[in-house]
Amino acid sequence: MGILEDIADDLAIRSLMASEESDEEKLVDEITKLLGASSQTLEEAYKTSIRVRRAELRVRTMLGDPGMLPSGGAVVVAGTSAPAQAGLPTMSNFGGAPTWPEEITLEGTHVKLVPLSVGHAEGLAEAIKDGELNKLSYTTIPEPEDVEEEIARRLTLQRKGKMLPFTLMTPDDRPAGMTTYLNIEEENARLEIGATFIRKSLQRTALNTEAKKLLLSHAFEDLDCIAVELRTDRRNRQSRSAIERLGARLDGILRAHMKMPDGSLRDSAVYSITASEWPTIKSHLEEMLAEKTDA
Repeated sequence: MGILEDIADDLAIRSLMASEESDEEKLVDEITKLLGASSQTLEEAYKTSIRVRRAELRVRTMLGDPGMLPSGGAVVVAGTSAPAQAGLPTMSNFGGAPTWPEEITLEGTHVKLVPLSVGHAEGLAEAIKDGELNKLSYTTIPEPEDVEEEIARRLTLQRKGKMLPFTLMTPDDRPAGMTTYLNIEEENARLEIGATFIRKSLQRTALNTEAKKLLLSHAFEDLDCIAVELRTDRRNRQSRSAIERLGARLDGILRAHMKMPDGSLRDSAVYSITASEWPTIKSHLEEMLAEKTDA
């Protein structure tokens, strides 16, 4: 985030926290004169920040914590130092994040998995529109306009220690989808990778393969998991084929496992990978990744 974006973010927070209507245009003009910058550039950055910060406030309200995030620094004027970079809100900003697994960023060549943030809402809505993922009958992907509520739901579960959600980012920092660690059992050192969606144009690409490799590597090599589960709707042949290509084994079918939004009952196909199987599957994933990279 550059200096103008920092200033715009600070202005957005001040505006939302103000008890009276602030004279935003006057403040923007004064700062741009001091910096010798284009007021149009700052105004555009301000509009972006105010949109993101309003989304943050809505999510905080859903989480029962309506307070504003700290701005990361005061407005800069000539002769002062630049403010600290203001980060996008994740669960660590809200407090109460679980200790296992801890919030982390996992980075590869084709994808970066970052802690889920309300600042990703707009990009995730666009990802859902790519292929109209929300219209698939055997998934629970939210409507594009409901992404903020889904982020709030996942952050609430994270606060309770039941989930660690990520946003999948492309190398140019565009949200490509979401994934999570869930069904977390610290006492048994096992968890599930699921609640995943990826924009259609990036499915079956190196991004998806590397994301699974990063999640599995972290689970087995850093968290010392004894097993990792992957579940999907019994009818979802595309998802089941993708899981089977990883080398995961089918443990069985959980009948009438979940209630779907339309009221129907989902049978879940449950797969797993054990710690002893991981070295072989890791080599297989590296081969798959090399093939997709060379293609």
